[in-house]
Amino acid sequence: MIIPMVQFGISDKDPGGQMPTSSPSSRAIPVIRVSVQPIAITPITIFENDLENRLKLPRVVCDEDCILQLLGKTCRYPFCWEEISVQKKHIGSTLTLQWHCKKFHQGSWSSAQCKSQNGYPFFINNLLFAASVFLSGNSFSKISLLCQFFRLNSISQSTFDRIQNAILADIGDRPVVLAGDGHCDSPGFSAKYCVYSLMDIATRKVVDVQFVGKRETELKSPRMEKLGLQRALTSIQKKIKVIELVTDASISISAMLSKDIT
Repeated sequence: MIIPMVQFGISDKDPGGQMPTSSPSSRAIPVIRVSVQPIAITPITIFENDLENRLKLPRVVCDEDCILQLLGKTCRYPFCWEEISVQKKHIGSTLTLQWHCKKFHQGSWSSAQCKSQNGYPFFINNLLFAASVFLSGNSFSKISLLCQFFRLNSISQSTFDRIQNAILADIGDRPVVLAGDGHCDSPGFSAKYCVYSLMDIATRKVVDVQFVGKRETELKSPRMEKLGLQRALTSIQKKIKVIELVTDASISISAMLSKDIT
């Protein structure tokens, strides 16, 4: 946003920039002097109590040139029709635009609002992208490949890893009670895939998700949940201190925990 500073006064020059003549009929012409002070544009911050509502908003895929058409080619400042220069930047899955004209008017726009994290802006679409990959049981490499074919901008592998590590770092050395459960694509012995999740009961944050296929368990569906739990515990036991695990009443999992987990 640009805040104009308007000053009213009497000019010594006419609108054409010439000095007035010495004719008695000549009069000083009142004009409006407008001085514009550009103000740095910062992304709108999402407060914690509004974050959950923001995550539930629907999202669409839009071609980049369609967004540029909405921005237009001339300055959006009132009474200024100068042509603007636009700089675009992709920050993960978010598009940001910064524009300015020859009269030093400027502005910015982003395709997602942001959440402040450790004093730095973090766009909410990037956070949701990482969470969606994680909670759906997909691997980042497969989702990244899909985005490449679709020509859809996505977050990088390093950003994805930082988000996951931030969840574990938030737990720190605190003893954790976890709840675990597996979800299959279909009930009974016909299930082909299983996604096993572990959640910190205190914070309700998912700390690990494992994806298991039926082929990995000798085509025996009931074994997928057990294998998913084994992988999840192996993945996080060196990162956080687990003191208790809550699961459903599964005989195979109970036997595994009593035998392998100390």
